[in-house]
Amino acid sequence: MAAPFSYPFPTTLNVANFITIKLKQNNYLLWETHIISLIESQGLLRFINGDSPSPAQEIDQKGIQIINPDYTSWVKTDKLIKAWITGTLSEEVLGHAVRTKSSKELWTMLSDPFSQASEAREFEIQSMMQYHKKMESMTLTQYVSGLKTIFDQLNAIGKLVPDKTKVFLLITNLGPTYEAFSTTMLKPPVPTYSEIIPLLHSHELRNKHHKPAEVNQSMAFYSNTNNKGKDRSGNNNSFSS
Repeated sequence: MAAPFSYPFPTTLNVANFITIKLKQNNYLLWETHIISLIESQGLLRFINGDSPSPAQEIDQKGIQIINPDYTSWVKTDKLIKAWITGTLSEEVLGHAVRTKSSKELWTMLSDPFSQASEAREFEIQSMMQYHKKMESMTLTQYVSGLKTIFDQLNAIGKLVPDKTKVFLLITNLGPTYEAFSTTMLKPPVPTYSEIIPLLHSHELRNKHHKPAEVNQSMAFYSNTNNKGKDRSGNNNSFSS
């Protein structure tokens, strides 16, 4: 009889060392990225995508039905993967794993509803981001904090917002009161998001204590100084890239 096929069985791997997040209702895409990376790194992705179906449970040996050694090996590896996935589920999600018999069945049970919910959630947050504007009744701190919350929510579902997009959204939704600031900041080289936040707050303070003409002169000074510094360094950070 041919030797049984050997299925990988990395029992020494501690999932907690690789995945520190638990799957919740609102972080499927981020969780999926982590768990797939782990399973793929062990060469076991075929178990959850259906490329490694269960071998026959029994085989014929000289007219006698015996347990298939390949089946035994497959079950051990499949149960291990299922345990990895189950170990990364929060209590609110754990109920989905109760009646599943294989890692693929568990994966399908999770991915179908959660991926759809994550896509809907992503669309909802993206809409919030596009329509988040600085209202007259809103303080600058409230506006910036609200935008940061939206960025954090996208980050939580695995959708990172590029730095230039953050800067553009922050500036363009400030409103007419900040027109001079916005015009200056959008001139290349455009500051990074971490650079522009303190500049915006400084502009707000100057705007409260000085006349508009003085504020505009200050912005012009920043623009000229920044351009000279960037010209010397050879950098040209703009939205054109």
